[in-house]
Amino acid sequence: MKVNVAVGNENATGMFFHAPYEVGSPNSMPKTGAAVLELTSGTDSKWKIAGLVSEDGPSWTPYGSTESIKLWDLSVARTVETEKGSMRVPVISTDGESMKTIFGEDAVEATATGFTVDASDGLKNKEESYVLYGKDGGDDLIWTCAHGMVTEISEVGLTPNGAMIWEITITGGWKFTKDTPAA
Repeated sequence: MKVNVAVGNENATGMFFHAPYEVGSPNSMPKTGAAVLELTSGTDSKWKIAGLVSEDGPSWTPYGSTESIKLWDLSVARTVETEKGSMRVPVISTDGESMKTIFGEDAVEATATGFTVDASDGLKNKEESYVLYGKDGGDDLIWTCAHGMVTEISEVGLTPNGAMIWEITITGGWKFTKDTPAA
């Protein structure tokens, strides 16, 4: 069975947003496609387009790792989360807001004709909130992370006949929502 995420819906293809962490509290994260669009509309919204996502799409690792704490009889007393889940997002935008998402706001400096990214000291990212939004037929597919951070940038290929793909990993607690709006 072929599943087309966001095909035929120009309003949903590759929608990826970010906001400062304090804006995206767990209770304020969207649970419907309409809520995503409302959240991110308007000039006063703190939610910004984080970048365009390549056709390869994001890949989600829902769980990080856990460690079992065992009793003397080797039964498990409790489990402790040692790593969060993650989302790998292949961003193909090379504009100022995308670079702020990828490298951190403090790494991007505006110039008279564009911007400069200073990656010489490593990642300068802060904790943020993230939303990825797509479609599967009439269903809205929404991944939210109220509290996450870009923790890795993969090697970026610089080819003369292809897009630069800024493959980032966002580590945090991700939630998935499938919303089927009434027809």
